[in-house]
Amino acid sequence: MWKLILVVVIAFGFSVSVKGQETVTVTNDSANFTSQEMVDKANEYYKKKEYDQSVIWFRKAADMGNAESICRLGYMYSMGYGVPLDYYEGVRLTRIAADKGFPKAEYNMAYFYGVGQGVDVSMKKTVKWYKKSARHDYPDAQADLGSLYYEGKGVGQNYSKARKLFEKAAEEGIHEAQCNLAHLYFEGLGVGQDYSKAMSWYMRGADQGCPEAQFQIGKMFENGYSVDSNKEQAILWYKKSASQNYNDAIERLKLLE
Repeated sequence: MWKLILVVVIAFGFSVSVKGQETVTVTNDSANFTSQEMVDKANEYYKKKEYDQSVIWFRKAADMGNAESICRLGYMYSMGYGVPLDYYEGVRLTRIAADKGFPKAEYNMAYFYGVGQGVDVSMKKTVKWYKKSARHDYPDAQADLGSLYYEGKGVGQNYSKARKLFEKAAEEGIHEAQCNLAHLYFEGLGVGQDYSKAMSWYMRGADQGCPEAQFQIGKMFENGYSVDSNKEQAILWYKKSASQNYNDAIERLKLLE
């Protein structure tokens, strides 16, 4: 039995008053920077894990109304990077960016409501924010919303809608969506059953290191779906999956080796 994969990872990606901080005044050293250049500078510090400096530059850009920087500040508070950990402040800032239509912030709001981080759990609001982010073509939101339609969780079960959302995200390289789309083709859910297309999408997911996709390719070689049955190839793919501690692959190898 295949497993549906969700992304569900918080995305990093006017004046904003930040809790416990004075509103930042842009000083001479940053007066000639655009807000996007400030974000870029903040990201440079973030990559070096110099979070205190990263926060300073995100704040400066946020005070200029940059939605991305407001979202990033929300992320920093949600993680406790360069600031005290504060889920409520993380949600407050993220909501400001989401209300400005920034898709990463909309996706993060869905995450917050899905897990109850800084807010009460609400599947209705989770779906609402996923839909907003997906409409702005944010691939992770499309992938996770597709999973909800597949499961009928918070929305009516609809394999056709799930497939369309998975397709959009899969084309953008989201390996969870690639694997889930392959599942639909394999089972013939919301689309005509097509083992060749299933294999093609599994391969694309496997090329990105998705252990579920690697395991499913092993099964297809073992059982001869769209390819000639080949035990050696099956074991090869099971080993790739097992190397990432994928339990189903580990158990299958015990039976074949």
